[in-house]
Amino acid sequence: MKKIYSLKLLLFLFSFLVFQVHLFGQTNASVSGFIKSASTGETLPGTSVILKNESTGFTDGAVANDLGYYQFKNVALGGPYTITVSSVGFGTEKRSGYTISIGEALKVDFKLSDKNTELNEVVIRPQDDIFAKVSPLGTAKKLGVQELKVLPVNNRSFQDLANLSPQSGVSPSNNPNIGLGGTRESSTGVTLDGMNQRFMMNGGLLPIFTVSIEAVKEYEVSTNNYDVLQGRQGGGSINVITKNGTNTLTGSAFLYNRSQSLTSSQDYLGRQIKDFNINQYGFSLGGPIIKDKLHYFVAFDSEDRSQPISVLSVTDLTTEKAEGISRANLDRFLNILTAKYGLKDKDSQTGLFSVKPASRTYFGRLDWQINKFHKLTLRTNYSSQNSDFSAYASPDNAAVKESYGSHEISLFSTTLSLRSQLSSKVNNELKLQYLKAQRDFIPYSNLPRGFVNIASTLSDGTNVTKTFQFGGNRIAPEKQGEQQLQLVENLYLQTGKFNFTFGTDNLITFTHTLNSNEQGGLFQFASLDDLDNLKPVSYTRLVPLKPESGYSPYLDQTAFDVSAYAQMEYSINPKMNLQAGLRWDATIFNSKPAYNPLVDKVLGKRTDVVASDYTNIQPRVQFTYDIKGDQSSVFQIGGGSYSANIVHWAQLSNILQSGVNLANVVYPSNAIPKPDYPAYRQDINNVPGVPAGAALPPAYVNLIGDNFKAPLTYKANASFKQFFNKMYFVGANVYYAYTTNNYRYVDLNLRDQPNFRLDNEGGRGVFAPVDKVQVAAETNPKVVTYPINYADVTAHPELSRVLALNGDAHLWQKGVTFEGGVVLPNNGLISASFTINNSEDDNSYNCCIARTTYSSGNIADDPRALDVNRGGANTDFRNKIVVYGLSPQWHGFRFGFKYVGISGNPWTPVVFGDITGDGSSLTINNNKRAFIFDPATINANPNATIYEKQVAADLVKLMNNADNTASDYLKSHLGQMAKRNEIYNPFWHNVDISVSYTIDNRIFKNIGKNRLVLQAQVFNFANLLDKNAGKQMVVSSGNQQLLKAMGLDPFALKQGRTIYAYQVNPTFGQLVPNNATSTYQVQLGARYEF
Repeated sequence: MKKIYSLKLLLFLFSFLVFQVHLFGQTNASVSGFIKSASTGETLPGTSVILKNESTGFTDGAVANDLGYYQFKNVALGGPYTITVSSVGFGTEKRSGYTISIGEALKVDFKLSDKNTELNEVVIRPQDDIFAKVSPLGTAKKLGVQELKVLPVNNRSFQDLANLSPQSGVSPSNNPNIGLGGTRESSTGVTLDGMNQRFMMNGGLLPIFTVSIEAVKEYEVSTNNYDVLQGRQGGGSINVITKNGTNTLTGSAFLYNRSQSLTSSQDYLGRQIKDFNINQYGFSLGGPIIKDKLHYFVAFDSEDRSQPISVLSVTDLTTEKAEGISRANLDRFLNILTAKYGLKDKDSQTGLFSVKPASRTYFGRLDWQINKFHKLTLRTNYSSQNSDFSAYASPDNAAVKESYGSHEISLFSTTLSLRSQLSSKVNNELKLQYLKAQRDFIPYSNLPRGFVNIASTLSDGTNVTKTFQFGGNRIAPEKQGEQQLQLVENLYLQTGKFNFTFGTDNLITFTHTLNSNEQGGLFQFASLDDLDNLKPVSYTRLVPLKPESGYSPYLDQTAFDVSAYAQMEYSINPKMNLQAGLRWDATIFNSKPAYNPLVDKVLGKRTDVVASDYTNIQPRVQFTYDIKGDQSSVFQIGGGSYSANIVHWAQLSNILQSGVNLANVVYPSNAIPKPDYPAYRQDINNVPGVPAGAALPPAYVNLIGDNFKAPLTYKANASFKQFFNKMYFVGANVYYAYTTNNYRYVDLNLRDQPNFRLDNEGGRGVFAPVDKVQVAAETNPKVVTYPINYADVTAHPELSRVLALNGDAHLWQKGVTFEGGVVLPNNGLISASFTINNSEDDNSYNCCIARTTYSSGNIADDPRALDVNRGGANTDFRNKIVVYGLSPQWHGFRFGFKYVGISGNPWTPVVFGDITGDGSSLTINNNKRAFIFDPATINANPNATIYEKQVAADLVKLMNNADNTASDYLKSHLGQMAKRNEIYNPFWHNVDISVSYTIDNRIFKNIGKNRLVLQAQVFNFANLLDKNAGKQMVVSSGNQQLLKAMGLDPFALKQGRTIYAYQVNPTFGQLVPNNATSTYQVQLGARYEF
């Protein structure tokens, strides 16, 4: 395998290394303009133009085309830049002082005199170059060195910076991925110096510092860039450009601290915050090795933190409600686990613990100006993090400590570059990157998981039921390894009146991963009594047929993402510019799953088909109208299509779940093994697998569907920006997007039609025969997780679930952003934006395990019916306000702040229990939308059963409960099925501030360029002022269970009616803090610079 792996690597390199090697950070910045005669106004074709970065000595040359138009593409950020133009018979003019920022289209026109042949020099003052300080047109947000230094950036992280974008949504605190405009997180591109930084397995960022902020020159979030260089994205992209050394020796060293004495003493639930401490420290150094020839820049960033985590910490009524269990039942739960399940040291299994992740980031860069035609760059970046109580190896439910795990994560990338000017009309760049990522999840226990439904009466009399977990972890152990090679070739050609771009962007990914998902086994218990009596209601396990160390073998996969593109740019006149291009992308997985003859025979589908899509042709066009010709009033309109990344996990699931690697063991209810956890703790091989002497059960299968394609997004926008007095600006952007071919899994073995329908729930379909659905007990009924057996809903009993990956889901997005601000002297800025957004889809599956498709779109009955499932996307937000600013320095003091206010994520009232049968054997029991029964209708029925009457009484009580944030929704939808994602969590506000004081040569004259910056930052500043402010309130678990199924109503069956018996969740709609420990934190620090 290693030899094959190396051979593929060499073949890839050989096939693309046919040009001189060179790479340059893709900045999307340009410098352009028209050159005319000052006396006649005629254009001057053939005029020579030289662009020079005075800080590094880098130069580039161009010649004005037939229209007198010149352009420099992909200009390196920073400055100051000097532009020198000269023409035979005319004077030479030189303009200097320009600073280039990411995404900027700097326009500099010249009028040359034929009467003055001497050098005419103009110096641009920083305060005059205001366009470099403001984000470009469209829904984009850029941040430069000044913003990164002055603004408070929580945890120095990518995610916190992305929150300043008008279109970034709300992500869970443990989710490193970023959705833009309500789209799937996997549709967001992430690049470092123009090269991919995404972990292709899940299509997002690794949960660590991708790069040190100390090494970031500029940061941009963009959603409406129609350049063909923008690829493998749907919602937008995050682009980061790193710092380089200059002719001036510069450096920094910093130390920041947050500690117990600098934060709130209690969290939002009133629990004491203990052992809290964060130390961030590092340095940077850059300068010349050879002036104007060879420069270096290095940076180191480190973070050591200790922070509290609550693991079933129940001490009073508030924490009972937060955890959903009474103290008495928690004690009983722990006592049973100790006495009968071998749990050790029960007192160490719950309470407040300390998480102590350690993060390190190293960065280095060399820039070599070989000659005036070639520049070589080498950039290397390494990040790592180790942590206990990993948020990414966490249990499925509220759990004891043994169900958690730790993680070890690392990311290494190195990039080599050479930018070449081949002639006055031809520039070329070729980018080559190697990236290696490793993400390992290590469980605290390898035991089978145990789920227990526990009904509690809290100290205030509230009745609650919640699922709790012990034993092992579904996700861990998992070892995800990935290596990438990327090569990008871009050629820029000027011919006549047009500027052309031709290129190709190619990525090959090698994956080597251990996936143990569901292979440890799962016991489920209906109550604490059943747990005490060793009587589970179900046992399931995906049993490896050829195990290695107890799990299925490592999965190996190779995938190719290739592209080609061409673009034309035409400056119609000094005020109008037209850009049009065409891009083609293809994705090819060449690692085939095993062939399963039974699936082919029964369904006519082959499991040995790989995911591939060669059809993504993406036209793009953009028109820019500079109304006054001076960039002060600019209108822009554009549109095009974008092919998004295919998450590699999907194909890995198909390799693993071909039906020949794992046995899908589902024990019948009359033969469930007795849970012997003491024996499992002694030897994990004692965990039940395929029953001795029994035939293999029907296989669970994943495969590629007939209409699989990569997601394709069509988007358009129109934007306008107006500057006043070279100080104030306002703007607006209207946008629309439609995504087709969104991937999701569809069950090919689910019966075509329901077996019967529930008349009292709007005709909801149930796929099992009535006599196969579990009936609720007439006395002391219990909540039933799976009232239906999967064998009773399959079309072909020889097989279990057969999930096919198809590209038939959709997403619709529309909105408008208004912005305004003021550019202050001495690098000061205030910027504000307000966004109205609406993102809808019919399935929000993003990644990773196939069965999670079913938990990504709350349904009525048939998961295949997308047309009735359109609603707010899981990542949708409706409104967002962003205000941030940094003041000019005043007597050494400088102030920075940022405010982000955003509407909460949408959620749906759901039923606990698989009442239709679509999720049985998939461990999906929470994806059916609840029917909101009308108490008046029930009470008017003389034949209403005791269960129905209890539901009516409890719903009335629930709707009158002041703590139920969804009471109005229930009242307005009586007698209807809840719509998908129509209820939104409350609007959330967050304010962070920063104050710094600089000690420099204005105070001490003899210290030269040395300076010391003392800084204080407050994160969640509102909470410092008010202990109840600043918390993000949400309903727990993403969606809320309105009803809990107990089986078919036995009394209604005697009447000839087929309905379910339900319990009403009395805590439905009640809000809890999303992160109870996210109270205010004060950070103090010092930064030395020279």
